[in-house]
Amino acid sequence: MKLARRALSDPDRRIELEAAMDDQVSELLADANDAGYSTEEAINALVKVVNNQRLILYRDTDPVDDPS
Repeated sequence: MKLARRALSDPDRRIELEAAMDDQVSELLADANDAGYSTEEAINALVKVVNNQRLILYRDTDPVDDPS
């Protein structure tokens, strides 16, 4: 992934990140398909992983992640 070059206040920052992550998620889904998993299985697993990551974020915040 490329380095973030936009300021935190730039509304295009989120759009740029989503586009970059979309590319990587598409590759991840293709890898799962190649390994024999259906796209639906892979998406369900991805949602579970992302939800778990969100729980970890809010439970164990890291000051390094704090944008202020």
